[in-house]
Amino acid sequence: MSQNYSFKKYSYKGSGLILIAIGTGFPILIALDYGISIFTTWIGLLPIVFFLAMLLIGTIQLYYLEINQQQIFVKNLILFWFCKAYPKNEIQEISYYARGGRKNFKEGIQIKLIHRRNKKCYLMTSYAEPFWSKMEEKLETHNYPYTVKK
Repeated sequence: MSQNYSFKKYSYKGSGLILIAIGTGFPILIALDYGISIFTTWIGLLPIVFFLAMLLIGTIQLYYLEINQQQIFVKNLILFWFCKAYPKNEIQEISYYARGGRKNFKEGIQIKLIHRRNKKCYLMTSYAEPFWSKMEEKLETHNYPYTVKK
């Protein structure tokens, strides 16, 4: 069994964690200002909904990959139990894409499977500079098909 190579160290965690911190801080500030009794009313649900929305948006951006000879694993930094494995023989294409006006507005990895018509997209925000060159090197080493879309 071959060793997994993790791209976790190349990920920039700030954007997702900032949203989670904002989502956590907002309900705490409201509780400090109005007291805990605000959460017993319907309006008290608003900070909780805001917290859950920020948590969801933050975790969506924090995926990273692990690659070995047989398959690719997609994992999440916050949802540590999330692990999706894609066997090499089911992968048609792996593509890196960056969209938007700024360099790192929206970037991620898209995995297209052979037996399905849909594509799976995982957002991986603001990777460090050597990320894609290291990713290309590992994909070539293990003979995975890939493209770069910009």
